[in-house]
Amino acid sequence: MKKLLKWALISLAGLLGIFLIFAIIMMIRYSYATKQMNPADTHAINDTVYCIRDKYVNAYIFKGYDGYMMVDAGMNRNRVLEELAKLKINPYDILAIVLTHSDKDHRGGIRAFTNAKIFLHEDEEQMITGETARFFFKTRWSYDNYNLIRSDELLNINVFLVKVLHTPGHTPGSCCFIVNDNYLLTGDNLIIEDGKYVHFFNMVNMDTETQEKSIKNLPDPNEFEYILTSHTGITKRD
Repeated sequence: MKKLLKWALISLAGLLGIFLIFAIIMMIRYSYATKQMNPADTHAINDTVYCIRDKYVNAYIFKGYDGYMMVDAGMNRNRVLEELAKLKINPYDILAIVLTHSDKDHRGGIRAFTNAKIFLHEDEEQMITGETARFFFKTRWSYDNYNLIRSDELLNINVFLVKVLHTPGHTPGSCCFIVNDNYLLTGDNLIIEDGKYVHFFNMVNMDTETQEKSIKNLPDPNEFEYILTSHTGITKRD
């Protein structure tokens, strides 16, 4: 009996050691990735579009006639509210949130927006129902009221036409969005280097090979007046 208990304790210690090593590796990868990110500070891009910064991630707000549409929601409710206050935007006036994907740094601030409809690609639902793991962990959303969108769907939100470009790779349901033909919102799907699309940081992608294929199908970056990324700032066409 004592021998059996001894081996059980050794096995448990081994499992805990493996878990600890895994956790340390994940922390190192996460820290390295975030240090490479260079988001824009909170500001008004023009009279219609606003950028907010929550630590190392950007979200974007579009002003309509009677409210706002938001692309992604930041990572922390309180920080997002602080950034909105700088822009004098009432969170109750955010009527729609279109998510590029479901990672926490893009949806963690959702609870700040009690009046907003949430839109998410249908292939991303598996990431919020606990069906598919992210970094070996499964997530189950507590937000029940969300709307599923489809590839190439054209959303009419307030005065904005939002074209859905399904770009899997970072996550299964990751998307880019074209807003009113002038704005490309990229989420975590790509980085702009020398005026060209480059895949996002490999260490935080679920499938970089698929992501590379996805961004090859995007319109030429020169077609847009603005390219709004989530972690590497804003590109404006000369």
